Amino acid sequence: MVKGIIFDFDETLVDSLETYWQIFQCGAKKLNLPVPKREELAALLSEGKGLLEILSQVYPALDKEAILNCAEEMREAVNDVEKEFPVTIKPGAKELLGSLKMKGVKIGLVTGRTFPSEKMWAELRGLSIARFFDAVVTGGEQPRKPAPDGIIACLEKLNVTPGDTVFVGDTKADLIAGKKAGVRVIVLGNHGAIFETTVHEQPDMVIDDLAQLVGFLEREAAAE
Repeated sequence: MVKGIIFDFDETLVDSLETYWQIFQCGAKKLNLPVPKREELAALLSEGKGLLEILSQVYPALDKEAILNCAEEMREAVNDVEKEFPVTIKPGAKELLGSLKMKGVKIGLVTGRTFPSEKMWAELRGLSIARFFDAVVTGGEQPRKPAPDGIIACLEKLNVTPGDTVFVGDTKADLIAGKKAGVRVIVLGNHGAIFETTVHEQPDMVIDDLAQLVGFLEREAAAE
């Protein structure tokens, strides 16, 4: 029986890649740096890399001070960019969360965003979905995925075991973290991500949209 479901945030529950790319463009243009392709940024994010790591890889000729300056320009652009290109909740996500809550499933969130959980809770409230969550763990509190620490910490907060829990994400970093934490992993293939994986890193299920999770839970219940 599935007693707990833990979700990744970006590109799993919300559409945010366009927002990130616009922020990246804004900072790069201010410093007269070439703008990477959207697909390149998506690939780096899928590996669980943080902003400084991404900047160092995209702009290997820049020194540490220039990288930090570029990161600061991007952070300063966030508020203005988000007004024009806001992060939006995925279709069906709110309905899914409500359905899970009614079924008594404990719901957690593990995100690589490197800020305190209070800020993540505020964003969830802004999207009108905070009431569905029982626990939140951010990359500011635990090592970022693909490390399993965030998922393990969330399991403890939810008071559920790995065997009773499913983790839903969209990147290779999500997949690796979930497998290391010992939970079943469902990959949302909403942007055509194809991972090179070992036999130990195969997802337990791949879905095209969040609505398919309802069918998964119904099949789990019927199999008991």
